[in-house]
Amino acid sequence: MIDINKFSEYLHNKIGIIIDSKNIHHVKDFIQKNTAKKEISDQIEISFDDFFEPKILELLINKLTINETYFFRDSTHIDFIKDFVKQNISKKGLIIWSMGCSSGEEAYTIALILKDMGILDQKNIPIKIYGFDINTNFLEMARKSIYSSW
Repeated sequence: MIDINKFSEYLHNKIGIIIDSKNIHHVKDFIQKNTAKKEISDQIEISFDDFFEPKILELLINKLTINETYFFRDSTHIDFIKDFVKQNISKKGLIIWSMGCSSGEEAYTIALILKDMGILDQKNIPIKIYGFDINTNFLEMARKSIYSSW
């Protein structure tokens, strides 16, 4: 059987996900399903990259990632963004990366904040906002840009 701790360490090193008590059962289920047909010896060092197909790991990643996202999510972050932009905006422009933003509401929130600040109306200042996530289900939702009124 695969050592759950080694596999958790692999996931952390590979994609930055920390396995905790809330999601350990997903990892155990995943390992059980994907090792049932394979013979594994505890004596052999396994390369998880070779053992698990990327598409299967993608399913696990989609199950483990936090899928909470909404517009204007955290007032502390909004205040930080406003202050940061005021202090760092220049004629050279601004590039903002929103990491782990699921289906993109946080990235759109940043754009709305900049619009409210009047920064997007200044045509001579280039602004780029990028939203990133590793959950392919939410990336597909972001590509469609369809959001509920929640």
